[in-house]
Amino acid sequence: MKRTIGLVLVMVLILGMSSVVFGYGRVGIRGHMMSDSEFSNNYLDLSTEQLAEMRALEDEYYQQTRKLNDQLRRKRDNLRYLYSQSDVSRDELAQLQEKVNFLRQELSHLRDEYQLAKRDILSTEQLERMSRTGFDCHGITGSSFANKRTRGHGMMRGW
Repeated sequence: MKRTIGLVLVMVLILGMSSVVFGYGRVGIRGHMMSDSEFSNNYLDLSTEQLAEMRALEDEYYQQTRKLNDQLRRKRDNLRYLYSQSDVSRDELAQLQEKVNFLRQELSHLRDEYQLAKRDILSTEQLERMSRTGFDCHGITGSSFANKRTRGHGMMRGW
């Protein structure tokens, strides 16, 4: 009886963890979620060459931003912690907030360059189709597809 209960508990844990792992989404590898370029292809009918360029561009962008996103997460977590400490000066908090803002600016600049590079891959007809369908270089206007690689939540998120 104990053995059966233990086995059932282990199976529940394994199934629970697998749903979390597989439900988390793509983080730099082609997993079950569509990449930006694959999502774009559904609306823009990209050629094989364009799709390859989009994928390469997407992977390059991810590699460029991964380290910055990690630094930003650590600094935001640290800032969140320091706000709860009464012995931390306002100057220390302001300096750390400046570092967070600088990282956000860097990421914003890279994102803008990425969007311009994606735009350069598309033909005039594809750009027109993009504007008619509500699709932009970030994905469907207002959707979360553009932010699928940025994880995190909380009061300091700011994304």
